Amino acid sequence: MKRLMLMLALVAPTAAAVATDVAPSSYTPTPEQRALAAALPLLAPPPGRNVYPLLNTFGDESIGADERKVFCPADANSCLDHARKHEAAIRVVLDKHPVVLAKVESIANYDIWWNTNEPLFDAPLIPRITPLQLWPADAALRFVGGDEVGGLSKACTAAATFRRMHAHTNTMIDHGATLLVAQRSMKLSMEMLAAKSPSTPVPAMCGQAFLPPTAADVDFRAAAGFEAAVSANMAQTQALPGMQYLNIGPLSALAGKDAQDAMLAGRALSAAAVDIAPFEPERLNGDGSLIPELRRQYVAYITQLMERSAGYVTLLRKGGDALQASKAP
Repeated sequence: MKRLMLMLALVAPTAAAVATDVAPSSYTPTPEQRALAAALPLLAPPPGRNVYPLLNTFGDESIGADERKVFCPADANSCLDHARKHEAAIRVVLDKHPVVLAKVESIANYDIWWNTNEPLFDAPLIPRITPLQLWPADAALRFVGGDEVGGLSKACTAAATFRRMHAHTNTMIDHGATLLVAQRSMKLSMEMLAAKSPSTPVPAMCGQAFLPPTAADVDFRAAAGFEAAVSANMAQTQALPGMQYLNIGPLSALAGKDAQDAMLAGRALSAAAVDIAPFEPERLNGDGSLIPELRRQYVAYITQLMERSAGYVTLLRKGGDALQASKAP
């Protein structure tokens, strides 16, 4: 998964080359664009222990391509069946990386997942997330090996942890990463809740993982502000007038209450509703080809993020239903 801002940064020199006859003063943002930009401040991190410094060390942890193949695929119908089928291979990988697994599980001791880098287009992107898959893999292996309480506790702890991280992060790529791991851990937890023996108690962390969804689960204000700052800084670096306003409309929609209400209702806004700001590509690009395409891709990217977040809210509610069903006599 790549931040679209990086893609914009890579193509911006081409845009500048196409628009060499456009003077820096020839693009004047509309009053609406300026107002929308002003509504996207760069937010300070909330209080709490930030996991980002720990994540930056994961680049040193090498998990090979062959090892990654043992992890449960995102489209698998059953990660427990996958664990049963590949139990020996998963055990080899876990036994090879006990220190990495311990480091990954220590994320449960943190409060926020906050990128503290300067909002620049060439700032480091998200650290590797492959090691994070060790956590649900270990949980699944414990469960199918007979330790239902231990496996379920680990899966629900991972789900609760990455739900918390997702609600306290500040870039779109980090939202996407935490959302992915949270969803996988939640689906595994739900599968375990349905498969556990009636006598197996439900760990308290399962209740934390599947609390009813709140506005915090779909709050993208910090990410919108960060990405707007990246875009503005990129425009200054590339000297392409108006580039900082290319994504102001979509980002404003992402941070707005209408989008939040829609996602909490399990419904994503349409691309038309996301693309809310006026934009004049012909003022930036003589042939009108490059900037409209970037605009389209940015709108599509944010619309997809909203769709996934609406699905995430639906999954949280299903998880709550599964939790209650598992406690029924």
